[in-house]
Order: sequence, then structure tokens, then C-alpha cells
Amino acid sequence: MLSVSPASAQDWAKARLNNSPRHADWAEIKSGDRKIKAFVVYPERKDKAP
Repeated sequence: MLSVSPASAQDWAKARLNNSPRHADWAEIKSGDRKIKAFVVYPERKDKAP
């Protein structure tokens, strides 16, 4: 049996994502003779990430 949840069931997740501080960048990754572009999103940090 397949069940579909109402959109409101995910409101808590959308609110949490909208309120979390994130940083987004385009990254260029070398792959042989080519470069691949990737959009990377990660949490903001005060200190440098390991």
C-alpha cells in the first residue's frame, strides 16, 4: 500500500532548513583534462573545518 503524506508533514523540516545558517559556493573540480563545476552547500562555522 502506498501512502502520500500531506505537505504540512514536512513543514518542520523546511522551517529548520530556512533558519539554519548555510554557506554555498560553486566549486571547480579537476577530472583529468576537464573541470567539473559543483554547487556545494555546508553549515556556517566560526572556526576552520577539518
